[in-house]
Amino acid sequence: MGTKKIMAVILTIIACMFWGLGGVLSQHVMQTFHVLPQELTMLRMSITGGGVLIYLALRKKLPGKEFFENSSIWKRFVAFAIAGLVFNQFSYLKTITLTNPGTATILQYVAPILLLIYYCLVGKRWPKRKEIFAILFTIVGILLITTHGKVGQLVLSKEGLVWGMLSAVGMVFYHMLPLHLIKRYGPLATTGIGMAIGGLCLSLFIHPWNHLDLMNGHFILWLVLTVIVGTLTPYVLYLKGIQYLGPLPVSLIGTVEPVASTLLTVFLLKTSFVLLDYLGMGFILATVLLTVHDK
Repeated sequence: MGTKKIMAVILTIIACMFWGLGGVLSQHVMQTFHVLPQELTMLRMSITGGGVLIYLALRKKLPGKEFFENSSIWKRFVAFAIAGLVFNQFSYLKTITLTNPGTATILQYVAPILLLIYYCLVGKRWPKRKEIFAILFTIVGILLITTHGKVGQLVLSKEGLVWGMLSAVGMVFYHMLPLHLIKRYGPLATTGIGMAIGGLCLSLFIHPWNHLDLMNGHFILWLVLTVIVGTLTPYVLYLKGIQYLGPLPVSLIGTVEPVASTLLTVFLLKTSFVLLDYLGMGFILATVLLTVHDK
């Protein structure tokens, strides 16, 4: 493995640890300041996108004239912004409100299996033996987390499970949609432009300033922390990993995030998990070891 790929692995792991902390910070903001998931999504994306665009403008690294004249590029960015960023962030935050950061993150990391199935379909091949075990382990893991071994009796709300699965689909879009854009504009510009477009679209329908005290210093501090730690830094680093490693390897390395998120949920939010929860998480994380070893 070359130096760039090793660095990409390290950056991906750092990104996932920041995302794990970001989930905990997001839950704190939503609970403490009564912020809705869609409102926090809009605020995070608008601030992140605007900040990155200002930075690129000051460094004179904004995309050139062809960016505004190429409709296909704009279509790619809008698709990435809506399906890869807005949908991904909102569904994840919604799952947090219905469960907790650790469970929400574990459910989101069904995404590598969805990517695996996608690549098998596109490549017109059957899954390999280890890939079949990975899929089975994921199914067992989800069943343990959602039913505690009592099939037919959910310990999570149905709504929480549905949004958790939707967040996994959103993560697949996030991995697949920006590939061309990253190659052309780099991870920072791709993140900034995508976030700005997503935030602008959401601001047309969502107006948190109507009931939130956005001038409250305590709220601003936590919001800035959530933006820097849970949005800007991990998204840029993660896209850098995708640039050098590709979507599937990065999605598999990314299962560091559920571990970080679960530990932080237990120690910082004092959320309790039972043995079957940890066993289910172990099954889902085992899918990564199987697939990475197969690579």
